Amino acid sequence: MGSSSHLREERRAALVMLQRLLTTAESSLSAGTANGRAALESVSEAFEVFRHRQEMEEEPIAETPEHELRRAAVRTLARLLAEVDAAVSRGDPKSAASALELLREALDVARRLDDLAHTSGVRQRFGAKVAK
Repeated sequence: MGSSSHLREERRAALVMLQRLLTTAESSLSAGTANGRAALESVSEAFEVFRHRQEMEEEPIAETPEHELRRAAVRTLARLLAEVDAAVSRGDPKSAASALELLREALDVARRLDDLAHTSGVRQRFGAKVAK
């Protein structure tokens, strides 16, 4: 298994790829092009990569609020992706657009949370003095 920072980077890259593919899917579906369904399938595949990266990083012993928050985010993303897929399957573009918007917002939140958890300057070593 890879290092924790390497797995975080892979997970973050999967999140960014998921956001890019979602933008493409939104454009295709709103334009009513024939490749909208294929674009949505690409989003689903990228989500599975993201979910896999999430699962690889988690250690069963280390149950932290951060891990639970990420697990909740993955469940929310999966539910929203299923809603988009169902709306597209029903041929309901208005519901698909609403679900895509919610999915995009959820991805933005997930990415920001991931960035905050791993790149903030909040974590300091014990004994370190805070600059004033």
